[in-house]
Amino acid sequence: MRRLTLTFAAAVLAALPAMAKPPEPGIRWQHSWEDAVKEAKERNVPIHVTFHKDNCPKCTGMDASVYNQKDFIAASKRWVNVYCNRDTGHGTEKVDGKDMCKLVPGIACADHVACDSGASAGGYFKGTFGTPATVWCDVTGKQIGQNQGGMSAKQLIEKMAEAEKAVGVGLGEDEYLFLTGKLSAGEKSVTDGKIHDAVDGYTAAIKAMAKNPAAKPWVEKAQAALDKLVEGAKSRIEDAVKAKDAGDFAKAKEILKSVQTDFKGQPVAKDADKAMADVLAADKAANPRK
Repeated sequence: MRRLTLTFAAAVLAALPAMAKPPEPGIRWQHSWEDAVKEAKERNVPIHVTFHKDNCPKCTGMDASVYNQKDFIAASKRWVNVYCNRDTGHGTEKVDGKDMCKLVPGIACADHVACDSGASAGGYFKGTFGTPATVWCDVTGKQIGQNQGGMSAKQLIEKMAEAEKAVGVGLGEDEYLFLTGKLSAGEKSVTDGKIHDAVDGYTAAIKAMAKNPAAKPWVEKAQAALDKLVEGAKSRIEDAVKAKDAGDFAKAKEILKSVQTDFKGQPVAKDADKAMADVLAADKAANPRK
């Protein structure tokens, strides 16, 4: 036995049709301890940490009877999950051309080794214990409680519920992935000059999660990104007005059409409509025979 010394659903259902793809089945294990703490803080959720080793019957039992259970997988979306195992003898398998852990889906063996090192060395936990061991932590990684030995899915869900209560209202995994995905895609769309796609993405994030209190920081980020684009649109409308006043009606129309297209359905698009009406009237007055 190895010894270690260790000093909301409605909103996401509405959002899923707008997601690029549905969430992957199974537990989403973290790739490093640092990633786990970072996400836990961003979501305000507890961290579920499990320490295993190869050739440990109770560890194998939990692998086979806990982590593949539908109820446990569903509950795990309310936490950040960390699988720690310094052993790699169980081997790897190719997944989409990458060498992934044969024992733990979704991560490489290097990931669960890194998680073991990061969690063990950080002074986050208390006491000395063997494997399997389960620790439930707050958003900073500080231990709330622990269990030595095997646990059933029901027991582990109950303990994690205690951790959830201690931490407070948090953001679910699906909602988190949806929001971070929309924000990331929006940034890329802006870089690629696809403003319409960015506007649609930010708007979808805001509408889907506006009533979720745990999503407030992310909704604010999406709103700030959208507001920045709207300010750019207003500046473009001003440029169109200047072009109109200079008699360059073609340029004014081109600018306003782009705003109308990029911001369709947004209030600023109505401003562009009004400006376009002024341009058309000015063009007609200046060129009555057109």
